[in-house]
Amino acid sequence: MIGPSSDKDLLSIVKTRHPDLEPIAGKLIETFERVNQLAGFQFGSSASFSSLSRFSLRDLLKWCKRISGLGFSFGGDGLSTYVCNSIYQEAVDVFAAFSTSAENRLGIMKDIAKMWMVLISAAETLYAVNKPDIQDLQL
Repeated sequence: MIGPSSDKDLLSIVKTRHPDLEPIAGKLIETFERVNQLAGFQFGSSASFSSLSRFSLRDLLKWCKRISGLGFSFGGDGLSTYVCNSIYQEAVDVFAAFSTSAENRLGIMKDIAKMWMVLISAAETLYAVNKPDIQDLQL
């Protein structure tokens, strides 16, 4: 049985698989760890649940692949608001969608928004807007 990867291992994996994300790799790992903490609280506070991670390396790499696919360059002084919003939206799609509770999902979205300097109001509006329209077509 192999234990969970350390932050150092995760950082090395992200940098190796996605060298374009190296300047923000630390923040990606920090976000991943925070989201796993929040997911653990949703399952309960008992020791058996708190030691489990909801998200795996696969989820982290999926998020990284989606961010890389956006085509941004991360070698500058800082991240623009647009880039932060885009990274945030990808994080929400990967990490917040699992929660069946709207309240928990919104809590995760707000926490991710804080980490990526996205306005909390954007988190609240994205939550309502980002739902697909479903139409029942009578064929």
